[in-house]
Amino acid sequence: MESTTEKPEVYGIYGSGRGLFGFNTASMIVLWIMFALRAYVRLVMVKVWSAADWHMAITMVLYTWLCISINISIWDGFGRDMETLPPKQLATAFKQYYFGEFTYVSSVLFVKLSLAYFYLPLTNLRWQIYTVQAIIWINTLYTIGYVCVIIFQCSPVPHFWTQFVGTKGVCLNNTVIMNLSYTHNSMEIISDWIISALPIWLLKETQLARRTKAAVALLLSLGAFASIASIIRITQLTSFASSTNYTITSIPIIEWSIIENAVGIFAANLATLRLLLSLVLERLGFSTASGSASGPSHAARTGTSRHRPRHSAAAKSNGYIFSGEGHDLPSLKRENSNAGSFKSTERIVGGQHVASVTTTVSKGPRAAYDDDDNSSAEELGALPSRGISKNTQVTVTTEYRK
Repeated sequence: MESTTEKPEVYGIYGSGRGLFGFNTASMIVLWIMFALRAYVRLVMVKVWSAADWHMAITMVLYTWLCISINISIWDGFGRDMETLPPKQLATAFKQYYFGEFTYVSSVLFVKLSLAYFYLPLTNLRWQIYTVQAIIWINTLYTIGYVCVIIFQCSPVPHFWTQFVGTKGVCLNNTVIMNLSYTHNSMEIISDWIISALPIWLLKETQLARRTKAAVALLLSLGAFASIASIIRITQLTSFASSTNYTITSIPIIEWSIIENAVGIFAANLATLRLLLSLVLERLGFSTASGSASGPSHAARTGTSRHRPRHSAAAKSNGYIFSGEGHDLPSLKRENSNAGSFKSTERIVGGQHVASVTTTVSKGPRAAYDDDDNSSAEELGALPSRGISKNTQVTVTTEYRK
């Protein structure tokens, strides 16, 4: 005689969901701290809030929604054998899983957009701009279509989770969702590597010190690490597609989806904290800098400096920071690639003073002389026989704080 005893509803964190629950909680705390530091740098130090920052703010909201949804689904039964869960509990668990599906896809898009808009101000090379814009549009259009399929994969929409309590409806074949997921992951991997590789061509033609080039390249390439999680996630999709015990087999996919997202967000935020990290390390005495700079009063009186102040220990210790064209990384734009002309606009913030410095360096025919890597740009510009001219415009604005 068949037993009619109903399965008991047991809520809590069990099985393979424990590690995921802990990671979700910890990552939300860490990433919100990172975003708060980013906001401090952008709003207080640099005093610029760009499209990249808005996209990251949206990403943080979506990522938080994703983690909370997955944590609720774990509490309701994900990570445990599907056969041990009563229908009502399955319905509540899969409802949260449903929200997690489209918030994951959406948050991945906004991470990509934040990285893309962070990179665009650093270059005026047309082929790089067109490449990044193509990545933006392709990812945006595909994600919109993919999210629509996820939302409306069942008719009626609630049938995705109410099917476990006996409601009537139809859903798309799981193969369709899997194929879309494979395509989405592949596209994200390619996009990550393209955006991370583009700075290589740009940095090769800049007049930055090798150590500065390496630091900038590392910051701009951190997003590529997220693609490693994407690759691992693809390998997990096969076992998920052939399984019917979704509350167990979905856990590895969810884990790598969230890791992929978290790494991308961490990298995008870390790239904006260079100024803050440099300032903290400098004050703690863990880094050294050469050159000298005068205090704010000297800059206000003269408007000029013998050496460029961006690497100055004195300037950094007084709270000075520099950004190219409102960016918190040095401007890497080339004014005229044929004439060998470079233009850099920097904003210097410190104490009660704000200075905008626009520097144009034009390089004519090379004269016969030995390069001196330690020479300042002003020193080179003072020697017309070397075929190098420089024009520096400094605007100083004094802000009085109460």
